This record gives sequence, structure tokens and C-alpha cells, in this order.
Amino acid sequence: MAEFETQQYVEDEGISLIDLFLIVWKKKFLILFLSFLGLVLGGATAFVMNNNNETLATIVEYQWDGINEGEYPNGARFEASNAFTVTVYLNAIEEAGVDLTSNDVREQLTIRPIVPNNILNAIQQAIENGEELTYFPTAFKYSINAGLLGISEAQARILLNALFDGFREDFEAKYIQQAVVLNYALTNLDTYDYSEVARIYGTQLELIESAIEQVLPEANTFVSTELGISFNDVLVELDLVRTVDLNNMNALINTFLLTKNIDRAITRLEYNNEIKELELAKETQVLANLQAAITSYPGSEQTIVIPGLDGTIETTTYLEVLYTQLLVSQRTIADLEQDIAFNESRIVLYEAQRNNNGNSPAAQEALAELTEENTGLLDTTNTIINTLVSNTNTLLEEYNLIVVRNIATNLTSPTVEEGSNTLLFAAIGLVLGGIVSLGVVFVDHTMKDYKKKKLA
Repeated sequence: MAEFETQQYVEDEGISLIDLFLIVWKKKFLILFLSFLGLVLGGATAFVMNNNNETLATIVEYQWDGINEGEYPNGARFEASNAFTVTVYLNAIEEAGVDLTSNDVREQLTIRPIVPNNILNAIQQAIENGEELTYFPTAFKYSINAGLLGISEAQARILLNALFDGFREDFEAKYIQQAVVLNYALTNLDTYDYSEVARIYGTQLELIESAIEQVLPEANTFVSTELGISFNDVLVELDLVRTVDLNNMNALINTFLLTKNIDRAITRLEYNNEIKELELAKETQVLANLQAAITSYPGSEQTIVIPGLDGTIETTTYLEVLYTQLLVSQRTIADLEQDIAFNESRIVLYEAQRNNNGNSPAAQEALAELTEENTGLLDTTNTIINTLVSNTNTLLEEYNLIVVRNIATNLTSPTVEEGSNTLLFAAIGLVLGGIVSLGVVFVDHTMKDYKKKKLA
């Protein structure tokens, strides 16, 4: 009898697979509802998380002299986190058309350096060997959280691109020669005399040459896609203008004393001589003072003894200094006297030319022919110089565009980073919903079974 009671108790406490299936089947709608609810909640959670943390990222590589040492071209320390100025931030925000501050963007902009595996291995090896290895990264990953900024994906993409465009412009303004050679040949030269125009042309050629020489070491092989010429081609043509056209122009002007206004030319030379005569008078007095100082020099030599140092220091004698200054003064006086004499001779020639022009038609005709020849040469040279300036500026603009573009190269376009996997979250929600629903069903069944036993 006891054995029968025990067996009956075990059977009452146990539950078969069929019973389990029947319990689940009986509550299938509840299980399906709770599982579906879990799926929806999981997918919704992933969607909300992705929206609130939508991040766009791009990889940028910097290239310029000094970046491998972590420096700007002027030697200042380069920090990727401070690469963008407030002005760059504000201009980028304006271009993206968003209502943000520079601090808002800065706080949601994440910058991570990219270090190649071989460098990482070298650093690790150096650490193991107790050595120090310094590496300055040149590539960085820039990520901006569009979700937390409350802006769209398109606006975030514009914002990132505008930041690097602004950085390139700022870098160009600070460290790269601006592609502008001023063209003085376009100035109204009618009011200038022939000799003055020739000097203006010479100065213009020097400006072109200086602008090219600043970039030539790095741009020696650069060829303009628009013009099909190089910087060296411009320099060759410039040298021809200087050695042929400009020299011929100066030869005509100086040999035949060509001028647009003889009276003005004479007045200019006379004024120039007055200035030089004043300088000559001052320098003559300096020479007299030097000669007096040399005559009265006592002739002793000066020696300096410094405590703590072996030996003595013999200074250059005062007399030597005086003689050096005397030679400089004599050369200055000789140059001034020569300039004054030359100007006086030109004044005489101008006056003679003026008198001959008044009495000799043949002289007037010859002078007119020379003047016409010189005017034609001036016009031709002007045209060539204008072309040289234009070509130089075109070359500089194209070259600087390439240089600036390479300063910060976007290795990847701004793309949305993969966030939370919606399908994975939905699957997790479905599984959790199923587990919770099964738990609810079995807890409900257990409670009901317990109440029945208690009543029995």
C-alpha cells in the first residue's frame, strides 16, 4: 500500500513532453504576442540608438614639409585636435546651413590617429628593448556624431567636407605663396618718361622672376594643363626680354637721350644733382674729420686682459678702423662726383638737342624716327610682359591648387559608420520575448496547479 502511494505521488509531481506541448499550445497566442512584442521592441531600440548616435567618418592624410616631425612648415607644433580654427568652424557651419556653434561641432568631432601595423610593431619592439621611439601620425580618422548634433546625414557630410576645405584655405593663406604677381605694366605709363618706363619694365621682370624662384625647387617639372608650359619656359622668355628688348630700349634711350619732354628731363637731372651735391658736401666733411683723426692718432695699441682667461685679446687698432672708414668715404665721394659729372654732361646734351631741334629739320626728323622706334619697342615689350605676368599667375594658380589639394587628402569620403545591428537587436528581442512568454505561461500553470492541490 505504501509503495502504491509513493508511485502515485511521483506521477502527480512529474510532467510529460506532451503535457508541455499542450500547455504551450493552449497559450500559443500569448507566446506569439509577447515574442512579437520583443521583436518590435528590439528593432525599435536599435533604430532609436542609431538615430541618436548616427556617425559619419572620413580618413584624411596630411602632407607637407614637417608633418613627419609633427610640425607646420614654420616649425610650430601640429595638433590634429586644433587643426581647425574658429573661423574654419564657423564657415563650415554656415555652409552646412545648421544652427550650431563651433563648440557644438568641436565636442562631437572625434579624431583618432591611424598608425600603420609596421610602426606599431616597431613601437612595441622599442618598448620591449627599453628604447624610445617617437612617431608622428600623418593620417587621422575624423568622426562626427550627427545624431547628437541633431543634423541630417547630408548636413553632416557637408560639414565635414567644409571643415577640410577651410583648413586647406587657411593653410594656403599662412604657408603657401599666393598666386598673384602684380602687373605694373598695365599702369598708365603715358605720364612717365621713356627711361622711367624702362625701369618699371625691369622691376616687373624681377617680380616675375622672384615669384617663380620661390616655387621652382618643388615645381621644376610642373607643366600647366591650360597653357602647356612650365615655369622654366617663362624664365627663358623672361631672360630674352631682359637681354634683348630691354637692353635695346635702354641703349636707344641713353644713346640718343630720348625723352618726352626735354625741359622736364633737364629739370629732373638738375634736381638730382642738387641732392647729390648736398650728399657730397656731407661726405667731404666726413673725409676731413677722418683725416684729422688719423693725423692726431697717438699710435698706441690697445690690449684687453680678461680675468679667468689665458692670454690676451688684441683688438683692431683704432687707426685701422679710421683708414677703413677713410677708404669708404673716398669711394663714396668719387661715386658722387662721377654721378654729378654724368648728369651735367647729359644736361648739356639735352640743351644742345633742344637748340638743334629748333634749327635743324633733319635733326628733328632723325629724332622723330628714333622716338617712333623706341615707342614701338616699348609697346612690344609691354605686350610681352603682360603675357608673362598672365602666364605666371596661371601657372602659380594651377600649381598652388595641386599643392593645397594634397595638403589634406580625403582617403575616404564621409560615410555613415555602421551602428547597432537592427536585425540582431530584433532577433534578440524575439528570443527574449519568447523566453519571457514561456516563463509567464509556466508560472501561470504552476500557480493554477498549486491552487488545485491546495483545494484538494
